Amino acid sequence: MDHAPEPVAAQRKGFTLIELLVVIAIIGVLIGLLVPAVQQVREAASRLQCQNNLKQIGLAFHTHHDTLRYFPTGGWDWYWPPTYVNGQPAVGADQRAGWGFQVLPYLEAANVWRGGGGATVLDRQQIAVRATIPVFFCPTRRPPQTVTFSDPA
Repeated sequence: MDHAPEPVAAQRKGFTLIELLVVIAIIGVLIGLLVPAVQQVREAASRLQCQNNLKQIGLAFHTHHDTLRYFPTGGWDWYWPPTYVNGQPAVGADQRAGWGFQVLPYLEAANVWRGGGGATVLDRQQIAVRATIPVFFCPTRRPPQTVTFSDPA
């Protein structure tokens, strides 16, 4: 029994429209499942970064204590700029700025703590206040921000 070759019309070389739509729908579903997973991974990474920032601040407090034998003070009030005496940052009770400024040398921001090379006390204060220290900001809440400062006198 001889089999005759199939007619040319019966041989297909491509996809039908329905097959193509099914493949596109499957890819769409897979992408739809993948997007929330990627968002969860990003959120977990942001939370981990926030936890690491808090750990770094805690370590800075303890390093401050190990170096100076006391924890950083709360400063005089929230609005007081850093105190510089003879071009150097004051320490202890003489420092009017709060703990956030006092731990800067232990957060790899010693240059900001010293006033960033400002020529006058006001220059040093402005450099220190304007500096953006990312470790003080949780990436899940908001990006780092700066504060404007002007001499009240």
